[in-house]
Amino acid sequence: MLNLFREWWMPLLVLLTCLNATGVGQAATAKAQGRILYVSNQSGSWQVYSIRPDGTDAVQLTHLAVTTLEGWAPTYSRDGKKIAFVYGVLDQSGNGPVDAYIMDTDGGNLTQVTHDGGSFIARWAPDGKHLV
Repeated sequence: MLNLFREWWMPLLVLLTCLNATGVGQAATAKAQGRILYVSNQSGSWQVYSIRPDGTDAVQLTHLAVTTLEGWAPTYSRDGKKIAFVYGVLDQSGNGPVDAYIMDTDGGNLTQVTHDGGSFIARWAPDGKHLV
């Protein structure tokens, strides 16, 4: 049991601690691909990334316009094939439209699914086929 802790949980704990120290907004657990989703401004703008649980192979999935919004809350669909998150460009006072988006796990097929400017969280329905 101690060996399992050292091989899996300890590196994950270190990774999440390091990510939090660098300004990560949200993280989602690994799904079928075995990758963790997180939001970071390591490129100079808040974007969605995925990374292996051992902290290697960070990949930027989005390349959206610069925003100060950091709480994108990315989350995998139940089958692990899609990612949902919220995004919006805020003005200097922190106001602006925020909408829900869906994309493939490689960042492709980005689709804006709400257009109301008031979607502050994107969560999958239990069937994993649409957002609630």
